[in-house]
Amino acid sequence: MIKKTNLLLTISLLTLTGCWDRKEINDIAVVMAIGIDKSPKGYIVSAQIPIPEAAGKIGGNDTGTGGKQSFFIESSMGRSIKEAFENMQNRTARRFLFSHQRILIIGEELAKSGVSKVLDFINRNGESRLSAYILVAKGKSLDILKTSAPLDHMSYEAIRQITKMGMRRTTSEFLNEIYQVGKDPIIPLVEVIKIQNIAKPEIKKMAVFKEDKMRFVSNQKQTLGIYWLTNRIKRKSITFPVQENEEITVEILDQKKKINAMIRTDMPEFNVNIEVRGVIRENKSSLDIENLEVFHQVEARLGEEIKSQVTAILEETTSRQIDSFGFGNYLYRKENIKWETLWKDKWEKILPEIKANIHVNVVIQSTGVNTIGLGKKK
Repeated sequence: MIKKTNLLLTISLLTLTGCWDRKEINDIAVVMAIGIDKSPKGYIVSAQIPIPEAAGKIGGNDTGTGGKQSFFIESSMGRSIKEAFENMQNRTARRFLFSHQRILIIGEELAKSGVSKVLDFINRNGESRLSAYILVAKGKSLDILKTSAPLDHMSYEAIRQITKMGMRRTTSEFLNEIYQVGKDPIIPLVEVIKIQNIAKPEIKKMAVFKEDKMRFVSNQKQTLGIYWLTNRIKRKSITFPVQENEEITVEILDQKKKINAMIRTDMPEFNVNIEVRGVIRENKSSLDIENLEVFHQVEARLGEEIKSQVTAILEETTSRQIDSFGFGNYLYRKENIKWETLWKDKWEKILPEIKANIHVNVVIQSTGVNTIGLGKKK
């Protein structure tokens, strides 16, 4: 009995490995943001890493008290993305930890040439965080990571918060959309702007992809059209002209978009219905919106503005044979037999010919305290 007990204890001790894979905080460098750029010999990868002693302190710009910077950026080159990270690790005293990564930024040149290899690396890397937001940089991603964020101390957090207020896309969502039938992805584009000689990140445009390649960058009007078609406009304000040199600003409280198809012939036709609720936040016009007829004219004018924005992005994408808003995916799900037999093999060719009828219904719920612009006389 004693021998059996000793044998069991020996086996138990052999199977107890303890915390063999533990990582002390002093031994790791927590990577919060990754940038990947194209180079003539392969790739340049960059990582934004907080400095623990400085990141928790309060100070101006991106530094803590005493002028200590709250983060540092490590960068390296390699023939592959993995090799570039290994080269970076070889000159860093602490082991990189990627499981807390918040954003992934792809350089503009790399986005144009195709991001499938980047996504392959991210998908295979066990530490990669697929919930990280993915963006395209105007220029190089390294320049974006170097920007300042006075309120957040680290530029990655500022970029993350700005992205959350607009059209955010996680790496996982981007991966799914690339391989989704009848759907091409759109992700935010971040660029550097200088305010009082301080470089800051800004997001007001979108990178429009066809499969894994970026094809074009939206302008301001097209970006608003993207927001309407992806239900990302809530709590944003739209300023639109109502008379010559006179504008009204409406804050959008709620918005719903619905797409359906009419199959009358072998060519599908789509209806895009957009419902909008808003309130007037600024009236720079001489219009008396207490007048019911004038009030409805303002609603109609906003509806025309929205339709114009939606039309702008739909015409641009379909003319380039890009299906950013899932018309093909709708047919794949709802009309699968016809999709497989009639449209699947020639979808890119017929996409520019697809008709989309845009219907916008605007309800302004409140005109504010003043029904006529201040300083204007009735």
